[in-house]
Amino acid sequence: MDFVDCGYANILHFRKKTKDCIPLKGINFPLGFNRDEVFEQTSIYLEQDDIVLFYSNGLVESQSPDGGSFGTERLKEFLFRNASLEPEELTKQLYRREKDFTGSEFFEDDLTYIVVKIDIPVPEKVLLSRQIELSSKMSNLQTLRKFLEDVFDQTEKADAEFTSKLEIAVVE
Repeated sequence: MDFVDCGYANILHFRKKTKDCIPLKGINFPLGFNRDEVFEQTSIYLEQDDIVLFYSNGLVESQSPDGGSFGTERLKEFLFRNASLEPEELTKQLYRREKDFTGSEFFEDDLTYIVVKIDIPVPEKVLLSRQIELSSKMSNLQTLRKFLEDVFDQTEKADAEFTSKLEIAVVE
């Protein structure tokens, strides 16, 4: 996932594999701080069943009746305990948790959050796998064409439209 943090993003990444919950921050100054700012992208790797939670500060700054804040640590613990839930149920449970914590259905600040759970589809069965290593010299074009022709001949379920497009790309 690529993102640009302009100083206002609140993002938590729950890693299913390691059970870590990490706040994601970019390297940019807040939006409007420097009008000549060139915003840099930050990239992270996501895996199956990871959760990315985007949220407003109202979520962690909500107050209990005794004045304590909900806080980031409580939010991380919530994600850890509820990571097996689907996003829709996770959002409902988080809202219930906030209401229980504050003792109210009304909040001092906005309560905005988006839950994304990574679901990587299982790839279809590979029909055939072959390799060739060539340089980008024009003299190798005929070798590449022959290689692809042989591969297509060996693949009984090759999609005709895909094959045709790939052959055109190689010719061009």
